Amino acid sequence: MKLNRKKYQEIKKMDHAQMDRYWESVRAEGERKARAAYQEALEGVPGIGRARREGVIQKAEQILKGEEND
Repeated sequence: MKLNRKKYQEIKKMDHAQMDRYWESVRAEGERKARAAYQEALEGVPGIGRARREGVIQKAEQILKGEEND
């Protein structure tokens, strides 16, 4: 995401609630892109099948959400 002049002006005019929604959407988009990137990276690793890959992805998501128990 790039912050160009137009987007800067839009952000500058936001109230608190609008700013919260905006940054939540930025965070969610970053999370979605990160999830897609590590899924793609795992698909390229030889010897990791679908079941193992899904287990790794599930564990990574738990860690990212702060649900790590081990």
